[in-house]
Amino acid sequence: MEIEDISNIVLDDDEASFEVVEEEEKSIELPEDIKNLQIIELRERLIKAGFPPGPVTITTQSMYKKKLFIQEMKNFKEYGVRENLLPFEN
Repeated sequence: MEIEDISNIVLDDDEASFEVVEEEEKSIELPEDIKNLQIIELRERLIKAGFPPGPVTITTQSMYKKKLFIQEMKNFKEYGVRENLLPFEN
């Protein structure tokens, strides 16, 4: 049985949207301010950007730095600022 590559599939519905962008995330060149973030600063920036993270550790920080960059760019496109203007819900 062959496994289909679903890395570029986007599923949209009225309630939620799911997008797998692993290949795109691998090629991201991060700005210096994000590259140099310490774990605590990274967590704070993720929350401020509207992306409440799971555990941020040595092994997850590089993934979260990419997520932060993507989220801040989405916020900039939508609101004109890198921070999220709306509080997130837990």
